[in-house]
Amino acid sequence: MARVEIDAFDGLDGVAGEQRLAISIVALGLMGMLLLWWQLHREARIADQIRASEERFRGITQAALHPIVVTDALGPNILGMAENERIYVSRLAFMQGTKRVAGTLIEEFIHLRYKYEDETRGMQEFLLDRLVSLGEQMQGDPL
Repeated sequence: MARVEIDAFDGLDGVAGEQRLAISIVALGLMGMLLLWWQLHREARIADQIRASEERFRGITQAALHPIVVTDALGPNILGMAENERIYVSRLAFMQGTKRVAGTLIEEFIHLRYKYEDETRGMQEFLLDRLVSLGEQMQGDPL
C-alpha cells in the first residue's frame, strides 16, 4: 500500500509526476464511488416513494369496482388506461404523487363507466359539468 502525504499549503507543487498521477487516480476513484453511492441512494429513495404510494392505494384497489393493475408497460408518458373492464395505472403516475394517481384512477373509471373516449368533447363536458355541480353543492345554490 502506498502512502502519500501532501502539505496542504503547497498543494501538488512538490509532488513528482507519478505521485501526482496516483493522487489523481485515487481522487477520481473516490469521486466515482461517491457518485455511484449518490445514484444508488437516489434510486432507492424513489423506489421507497413508489412503494409507499402503492401501499396507500392498496385499500382502494381492493374496494374498486374494476380491478386495478399497476404496470410499467403502458408506454412513455402514459399514466393510465382502461381496457377489458380493468384499470391500468403506470408506475410513472405513482412517481408523480397521490393526486396524480387519484386523477388517473378517476379518469380511467369514467372511461369504463360512462364510455367517454380520451381527449373528446364529451369527456371534457362531463368533467366540467361535474365540477360546476360540485361548486353548486358547496354554495347551496344552482347556477
